[in-house]
Amino acid sequence: DFSKLLVANCNISNNRARAGAGVTIKGNASPIFAYNKICYNIVEPYDYTTHGGGVCINSGASPTLIGNNISNNFSYGGHTCYGGGVYIGYGSSPLLQDNVIWHNYIDIGQGAGVRITESSPVLINNDIQYNHGYEDENGHTWTDDGAISILWIIAGETILINNLIANNRGRGAIGFRENAGAILINNTIINNRFSGIVTYSNSEITIVNSILSNPD
Repeated sequence: DFSKLLVANCNISNNRARAGAGVTIKGNASPIFAYNKICYNIVEPYDYTTHGGGVCINSGASPTLIGNNISNNFSYGGHTCYGGGVYIGYGSSPLLQDNVIWHNYIDIGQGAGVRITESSPVLINNDIQYNHGYEDENGHTWTDDGAISILWIIAGETILINNLIANNRGRGAIGFRENAGAILINNTIINNRFSGIVTYSNSEITIVNSILSNPD
C-alpha cells in the first residue's frame, strides 16, 4: 500500500520527466517525504504544459512533505509552465512544513516556486526564496507569481502560516488568480520583484499579522 510509504533522507536528483521529475504523487495516496534532497530535476514539454519540476502532487493526493530541500528544479519548454519547485493540483490536500524551496525555475508560466490549482494545501514554516522565471535581455519577466501561484480555490482552503517568502522574481510574489482564496497568518513577504501579493478576479484573501515590504 503506497499510501503508507515513508521516504526519508534520500537524494532524489537529476531526473527528467513530463511532470514531477523528482517525485509524483497521485490519487488516494498519503505518503510522507521527510528530509530529502529533491534537486536538479527537469520537466520537459508535454501537451504544451509542464508541471512540477521537483514535485507533482495531483488528483486528490494528500502527502506530507516535511524538512525537504526542494531546490534548483526546472520546468521549461512548454507553452505554459506551472510550479518549478512544487505543483499541487485538482483536489489534493498536502501538508508542506519546514521545507526549503529555493532557486526553482520556470519558462513562461506561473508559480516558479509553487503552483496550486483547485486544491487545499497547508504550508507551514517553509522557506521560499530565490525562485524565478525567464527574463529577457531588457529585464522583462515572462513569469507570473515568482513564489506561489493560486488558482480556482474556495476562500480559506489554502492556508499559509509562518512562511518566509522573499527574493523571488516574477510579476509579483504570490498571485491569487481567478476565483482564488487563502488565509495568510504570520508570514513574512519581503524583497520580491514588483509586489508581494497580486490579486485577480473574484479573489478572497484574509491576511493576519504578516509583514509585506520592500518590493523590488
